[in-house]
Formats: sequence, structure tokens, C-alpha cells
Amino acid sequence: MKKLIVFVVLIAFVLCMATAVMAQNNPIQKGAKALSGFLGNWTSVKPDQGDTQTNYSIGGAFEYFLSDNGAVRIGVDFGQVDFGRGNKDSDSFFSLGYKYNFRQAEAVTFPYLRASYGFGNAKSDRGSYTILGQVVPSTSMSTDVNGFDVGLGLEHLIGNAALFGELVYSPTNYKTGGSTTNSTIFGVNVGLKFYF
Repeated sequence: MKKLIVFVVLIAFVLCMATAVMAQNNPIQKGAKALSGFLGNWTSVKPDQGDTQTNYSIGGAFEYFLSDNGAVRIGVDFGQVDFGRGNKDSDSFFSLGYKYNFRQAEAVTFPYLRASYGFGNAKSDRGSYTILGQVVPSTSMSTDVNGFDVGLGLEHLIGNAALFGELVYSPTNYKTGGSTTNSTIFGVNVGLKFYF
């Protein structure tokens, strides 16, 4: 029990020191830059088809602060869903947007809101299968994707680094040839950011 108390006190001391260093060296100010990486879990809902699909993604972003709390943001996101038996969907998505931190003075934990417009490509691969003794060959289809997304998140600074998590809402359009499918995407991202 004594070792646990010493450990907790030591962790509290380290966090307090990190907060004190943060107060002296504010990484978020006009002209600052940040690189972040994140993992995402997305659920896509296609209302016209009654279809839902969940996938996981990995991505990153670069931010440049135009003011102490506002930054332009360039992001990239790669995701994939594997349905098994050679059936999978994958996507790549690029976005440009703006992020605003609701940060008071030297706060180390603060909420933020971001909005982006993005575009990319989704690919569906379907493996071959047999039906009534006939082999149906595998197929592959590519789709253009574009959409707007809004993220509401919470960021916690630790020196020149930060941990963050956000909820994302994105109405998205998938265009294949002359056909367009609308989808509403809900997601959760968690990640790590470095300011320089």
C-alpha cells in the first residue's frame, strides 16, 4: 500500500511539472505547427439502402495556426473493411479544413471544433463465389468520394505533445459513373499530436 501511495504521488508530481512547463512554454500560438496521427472507427449509414457498415482507419493531419486558437488543417485518412472470403472495401481520403480551439489562457485540457471538406476514392473488391454449381468471378469497383465533416473533440497537452479524441459527423457522397449514393458517417478518432 505504501508503494502505491508513493507511485501515485510521483505520477501527480510529474503531471504537475509537465503542466508547469506547459505554462512556461506554450506550444499553441500564432505561427505554430502540429503533426498528428490517429486511429478511427467509423460507421457508415446509407439511408436509401438501409445498409450500415463499420470500418477502421488510420490517418494524420498537419495544422498551421493562423491565430492563437485557429488553424488551417490538411488531413489524410486510409481505411479498410474485410468481410472475409476475398470481400473487402478500402478508401483513401484527403481533406482541407479549419480547426478552432476553445482554450482559456494556459489551459492544458480544452475542447475544439473542426470542419473539413474532403475528397478521395473508395474501392470495393468482391471475391469469387459459387452459386448453384456456377462460379461467379471476382469483381472490383472504384468510386469517387466527397463530403463535408465536422469534428468535436477534447485535447490534453503534455509539454509539446497532446492526446486527443473526437466525435465526427460526415454526410458523404459516393459517385460511380452516373450514379450517386448518399451516406451519413459517424466516427470516433483518438490520437497523438506533436507541436513544433
